[in-house]
Parts: sequence; structure tokens; C-alpha cells
Amino acid sequence: MICGYLPFEDPNTANLYKKILNGEFNIPKAASDLARDMIKNILQTNPEIRYRVQEIRKHPWYTSQNLPKITGGIFIGLSQFPINSSIVDKLVTINFKREYVIKCINANKHNHATTSYYLLLKKAELAGEVKESDFQFFDDKKLAEEKREMEAKSEDKMGILPPVPDQTVLTKSQPIKEISTYNSIVEGEAASLKIQSN
Repeated sequence: MICGYLPFEDPNTANLYKKILNGEFNIPKAASDLARDMIKNILQTNPEIRYRVQEIRKHPWYTSQNLPKITGGIFIGLSQFPINSSIVDKLVTINFKREYVIKCINANKHNHATTSYYLLLKKAELAGEVKESDFQFFDDKKLAEEKREMEAKSEDKMGILPPVPDQTVLTKSQPIKEISTYNSIVEGEAASLKIQSN
């Protein structure tokens, strides 16, 4: 990072491994003496004396840098991502499972669900359709609650129809009045056709 290129480079993989194992690298002349010292200690081939993170942080070159302290932001695995629920709703209309999309986004997965989400989100941003109020955080508890609500809504929509008043359930042994009437009409017409033909 100090020099802007990798310390070990070679088009031949076998030669590259030899350079790494032997610690063969060049530091540009533009690098300060403190930077040179730190690089040499980091790339030390002997693991017993190679700098670890603690030593790097104590090195004079590192302490002389004015590095901004990271105080916020999103930390993968620790932080939740704010998710745009209207974009997730759009994905559901094209047969994505809501819970799956949210879990993939929270886990920072790189798959078809998250790609579709971020493409639709970018399209909505460019069109000026993104509202802060559409963003919310989803954890496992909220997903479980949302799933229960969705199941309750679908049960309400499907609901069991109440029985029709005076509806009788017919069995095989019961004669069906309408069919009997129909049969007698058909039989009567057939009989009248026979009489006319004679």
C-alpha cells in the first residue's frame, strides 16, 4: 500500500513462490527510512521475528501517520443493513421469497437475490423514487413476526366458507330430487317420441 504495488511479482508461479520464500523484494527509493524498516519487518521470512499487528501499530512510521479513526459505518457480520422494503416488495412480485432476500442482504451474500435487490435499488435511486421511510432494519425476530402476519393474512383470505343455510349433504343412498325430476322428464319425452313414431 505504501509503494502502490505488490512486493512479490513474477509471471512464472514457481519463481513467484521462490521470491516469497526467500524474501526477495524491492522497495522504491521514494519510501522513507521508517517505511522501509516497517516493510522489511512485515515481510520477514522468519515467523518468529515477523511483525504482527501489535508491532505494526507501535512502529514509528505507523504512529507518525494521521490515520482517521473509524467510528461508524457498517461492519459485516456485526451490523445490520438498512433494507428498502419497497424494493423487497418488488422482488416478491417476481417470485423471490421475502425472507430469503432479507437474509441474503443481512448476510452480505453476493447472489441473484442481492444483485437483483441492489440493481432495483439503484434504478429507483436514479428515478428519484427512494424514500428514507422505506428503509428499515430486519433481524430474525422481525422476520419471524412478519412471517406470522403474512400467514395470518393468507389464512384470512383463504378462510373457510361458512355453510350455506339449509344446505343438505347428499349421500349415495339419498335420491336427488332434481335428478329424479330430470330423468322423469327425459323419460317422458322419450316415451312421447315413441308414441309419435308409431
